Amino acid sequence: MKSSPNPSFPSAWVISVETAKQCDCEKINLDEKTFRWEMNEDACATEKLAEGIRRFAADTAKLETFLAEKLQIQTA
Repeated sequence: MKSSPNPSFPSAWVISVETAKQCDCEKINLDEKTFRWEMNEDACATEKLAEGIRRFAADTAKLETFLAEKLQIQTA
């Protein structure tokens, strides 16, 4: 992995094909049932996913409000 070129996210990591090929990580194959089991076994991952979904929903509502206001200004 390499650092993100975006200075707004200095701690973010970017995965590339090149770095993935260089990784000596073991490849795993999961079906949906196994993935869900593993996800539920990891409380932190489950909570972080839920938190991300809640924040995404909140940001979607903010964006809809912003766009509605902008469209009202343009049509008035």
